Amino acid sequence: MKVLLDGGLVRVSKVGRTRVYSIEPRGWEPVRELERSIHPAPAPVAPERFDALELEVRRVSRDRRDRHDVNDGRDPLSEEQTA
Repeated sequence: MKVLLDGGLVRVSKVGRTRVYSIEPRGWEPVRELERSIHPAPAPVAPERFDALELEVRRVSRDRRDRHDVNDGRDPLSEEQTA
């Protein structure tokens, strides 16, 4: 803890006879900068990708609902997973 305290990464306060350590956010900024230089932020996701995801979710939901209706209200996928 002394190393973290000396490095400005944590702060300490006394509560009775106990020392309480907490994170010092400003002390971590050089660490964040280093991490960003090593691992730059990922490229944003193109809106078309979300459109494709929405289409797939709707298709799967529709197919699952159709199977549920055909099987007298039972969901065959749920039964397979529990069997």
